[in-house]
Amino acid sequence: MVANNSGFLTRYNGPLFRAAFLKILRERNPSLAKKIHDSGERKPYSLVSLRPAFSDRSSITKRNEYRVKPGDGFLCSVTFFDKTILENAIHALMGSLDWSVNIGKVNFSIGNIDVQSLDLLELFQKGTNVNKVQLSLNSPTYFKTTDGAAGVEFFPRPRIVYGFLFNQWDEFSEETDPIPPTDFTDWTKQKIKVSSFKIRTVASHVMKGIPLSGTIGWVRFEWEEKAPYNQWAYMLLKFAEFSNLGAARTAGYGEVQVKDFEK
Repeated sequence: MVANNSGFLTRYNGPLFRAAFLKILRERNPSLAKKIHDSGERKPYSLVSLRPAFSDRSSITKRNEYRVKPGDGFLCSVTFFDKTILENAIHALMGSLDWSVNIGKVNFSIGNIDVQSLDLLELFQKGTNVNKVQLSLNSPTYFKTTDGAAGVEFFPRPRIVYGFLFNQWDEFSEETDPIPPTDFTDWTKQKIKVSSFKIRTVASHVMKGIPLSGTIGWVRFEWEEKAPYNQWAYMLLKFAEFSNLGAARTAGYGEVQVKDFEK
């Protein structure tokens, strides 16, 4: 996306980007927009907020906003978990690139659209010898739970993280895709531990005017090597890089990055 005017754009702008994205789809394919917006509890897409194409810490204000100048480039992404929806969305977006959209108080035009397809099973074998990972939480992350205060959990405990991801995989994987062992979730509760973390909570003020708090930072998980459990433990975390993690994932929250590490 390329900015057409000067202004400020809140750093965690996922809800604004989602509203703009759905507006574009409604104009070009109303039935598609309705389908992905009105789908079940687990919607078949996720997105990543706009961020500067070139990292520049000086562009972030004390109010956690990006300073935007005309011509500034921003990156964003949308991931679909249904091939038919993806094809229809591409057709709607690329029918004509001569359009602009307001995200917050900044007007953006399309600079470039890049389409990629990923086979997550390629990650399965890569996790064979991995049993230490760092999970970076790059946008506010929180989980809805039945045992947390007010039904919300801010700390990314392994059992909550993997419970969420197991359900995500179960919802969006194809019938021909493999499934984790039947006792995988029990194994994650017993064997995966937090070895260190550096996290804090932040509040975002762009979702319907109501402050929304979440966790950012990083947490490290470790587990005993046991195939195929460690492959699933690694692959499901990598899946989170595309599905986002936790509540409000379709609004750009729960954006994560995963890497293995050695002590």
